[in-house]
Amino acid sequence: MHVMRPLLLLLFSRNNLLALTVMLLLLSPCVALSITPARASFDFVPDSEQTFSVALSSPGSTSIIVSLDGDLAEYVQVSESAFVFSGERVLTGTLQLPADLAPGSHTAQVTLREDLASTGGGGADLAVATLSVFELRIFVPSADPYLEGSLRITGSGDRKVASVPIINRGNAAAYQVVVTLS
Repeated sequence: MHVMRPLLLLLFSRNNLLALTVMLLLLSPCVALSITPARASFDFVPDSEQTFSVALSSPGSTSIIVSLDGDLAEYVQVSESAFVFSGERVLTGTLQLPADLAPGSHTAQVTLREDLASTGGGGADLAVATLSVFELRIFVPSADPYLEGSLRITGSGDRKVASVPIINRGNAAAYQVVVTLS
């Protein structure tokens, strides 16, 4: 009772909404869903089929709904769109690449969302749904030079090092590349 009194006083103070939220989160059951790997990358081969698998892990019984997003979503099929599991499980799928895609980077996201309605997490209780995303990446090379760059800053304190790695994703050579930082 001595431990609960400060919590009750905090609950009914000016910051009661914050205290109530924290208490409900601490008291709510939470099941973590982990996926491995987080992404897979494939080279573009016209009219080819790529297979993938995602290892799922959850300490408790979890009901999952699978959805697909991204510009490649229409080319992705998964083995199951909804299922219940506990422990470990593998979700498999295929990516049926079309004959032609525009040059550049293309993605599809396989989203795994906990179905709270099936696991009893709805109603008056505070429930937080677990959401995990597996990403499929396809890069289609360009016939011309296609340069991708990023700015990386490393170091600590007053000593910083800036670098700009540039990758030519095209099928033609790129000469005299100039990077301007402003």
